[in-house]
Amino acid sequence: MSVLTDIQIAELLACPKVVIDASHRVMKTDGAQRRADLKLESIDGENKFTVFVRQSTEFPENFTIGLKYDPKDGTDSIILMRCNGPHGPFDGVTINNHHARPHIHMATEDNLKIGARAERGAQITDEYTQLSEAVDSFVKRVNFPADDIAKCFPISAPTTLSLFEESE
Repeated sequence: MSVLTDIQIAELLACPKVVIDASHRVMKTDGAQRRADLKLESIDGENKFTVFVRQSTEFPENFTIGLKYDPKDGTDSIILMRCNGPHGPFDGVTINNHHARPHIHMATEDNLKIGARAERGAQITDEYTQLSEAVDSFVKRVNFPADDIAKCFPISAPTTLSLFEESE
């Protein structure tokens, strides 16, 4: 696959999607994190995606929810965007240190051209402070199917670690 352009990235984010596999939507503990995944595709069936959710079991404010593009040609997946909670130290000096605050990573053509992670770099955001709020921001940004939001993201206690029910 050739390098995606910024326009193609925007089109992939904006295209209408359908959920094709929500069997792994329930958060499962895996070491020091909880994780869940969903499979989506564009409504025309041309593009496939994975939604991934990760949250630290020790520090619930340390989370990520992202959208990965899975090219049909078998080339490596590309993370198009991810919404993260704070997951690093704030040194008290570097106010633009995104790791210390909620932030959003977006894929760019420039990153792909230089061989860097597609979503390298980040914008600090005040759209969310916890995972349940990040889900709201995420579903709007990636054109997640509205009819599937409640089914795929059953938020029962937004201020706790239980964004999704954990299976036993």
